[in-house]
Amino acid sequence: LTLGSDEEAAMWKAMTYCFPGSTLIVCSRHVRENVTRKLDELTGKSSSIRSDLVTALFGAEGLSSCADGAIFDRLLAKLRGGVLKQAPAGFVDYFDQRVVALLRENCVAGRNSWTNNNCESANHILKEATQWKRHQLPEFINKLRVIVNAQHKEADRALCGLGDYSL
Repeated sequence: LTLGSDEEAAMWKAMTYCFPGSTLIVCSRHVRENVTRKLDELTGKSSSIRSDLVTALFGAEGLSSCADGAIFDRLLAKLRGGVLKQAPAGFVDYFDQRVVALLRENCVAGRNSWTNNNCESANHILKEATQWKRHQLPEFINKLRVIVNAQHKEADRALCGLGDYSL
């Protein structure tokens, strides 16, 4: 069983507790955003080392693109001997303590580029339907039913070549 999320600690704790032995992966987009945010703090947005590190980690041939653990380990060693030597100590600590394990787990699970964009989209639809307010459970279930029925209708329209989507 493979479960994915962003880096929210409470979600990770709950998944670990409820699904022991499962593989946990993280949204690659969230990891990239968190890494760039950390680099922005330490180097500034226009720093060449920032750009080099982001490319080395998330570029087309970066660490996050590795297909298996052996390739990941080789590229990690290369990064440590190269561009990572130029990084601020605060980033190297963050990278070692957090980022390496997340990217490696995604790689080993075969989900190196997984994102939770679909989850984020569904969450946004739910928030709009509830107008960002809490509802009683029966009322919430009815709102979910309306959303799911609308998705079924969109799928039917797509099958027939009608509406905004087509197959």
